[in-house]
Amino acid sequence: MKTAILSLVAFCTLTLPSHAQTRPSAFGFQVGSTKDEILAAAGGSAKLRRADGTTLYLKSSADPAANKLFNEFKLVVTPKLGLSSVTGIVPLSSATPFAQVRRQYKSLRDSIAAEYGPPRREFDLVRTGSTATSDEQAFKAFAQKTRHLASYWLLDDKTLVAVRVVGISSARAQLILKYEFRPDYESLKTEEAVALPTPRETSGK
Repeated sequence: MKTAILSLVAFCTLTLPSHAQTRPSAFGFQVGSTKDEILAAAGGSAKLRRADGTTLYLKSSADPAANKLFNEFKLVVTPKLGLSSVTGIVPLSSATPFAQVRRQYKSLRDSIAAEYGPPRREFDLVRTGSTATSDEQAFKAFAQKTRHLASYWLLDDKTLVAVRVVGISSARAQLILKYEFRPDYESLKTEEAVALPTPRETSGK
């Protein structure tokens, strides 16, 4: 895992192609691309795991940049904007000790920080009043949105980059790296930022 994460930046760095300075890319997928363009870049419809409205879920082997760290990619493609966000997903199980989950998160966070500098906002805490405060209850707390392990960068072109742990259930979670292109960062209108606590509402670990 460590070797894969250390090589991550080479694949995940947000780049501005010389022929189209307004079309950055992440994981080898270009912002603004249509569904057909994405599938062509990914290697065809066989790489499509499933689709849900404007959201595409692609197999890990679909990554044009050939990065093998992530199990799956989630891409939001709208008729008006085309590709507007890309998320790499690493599944996590409650069988994994929370200390190891934190190490995986920190390794990924540090890889992105090496490229973009310190995060704009960062959280490693449990909300005051949470009923799941121990490390053994971490997955339950993630699912309840009372434990937060997240880092956010705002790039010069207003792209929001997020590394965070997302709770699915008391037994499952995801470590994600997400690029959301030109979001309204100040009002935090992204799925990452909904219900994020402020420091005065929380107790840190």
